[in-house]
Amino acid sequence: MKTYSVDLHTKIVESVKKGVSKSETARRFGVNRSTVGRYLKWLDEDGTLAPKKAPGSEEPRGGTL
Repeated sequence: MKTYSVDLHTKIVESVKKGVSKSETARRFGVNRSTVGRYLKWLDEDGTLAPKKAPGSEEPRGGTL
């Protein structure tokens, strides 16, 4: 999945909040409609638009070498 900047996340959410449809917002910013919905969900559930840490990127079980 392509990573977009937090600035772009913010612009997308602001567009929808101003009354622009999710489909139109997705078209304007060149992202998928599901991406628009995901950003709105992140803001609603987590209160932030920062991307979550990727799964599996934890430190190895043995710790640092």
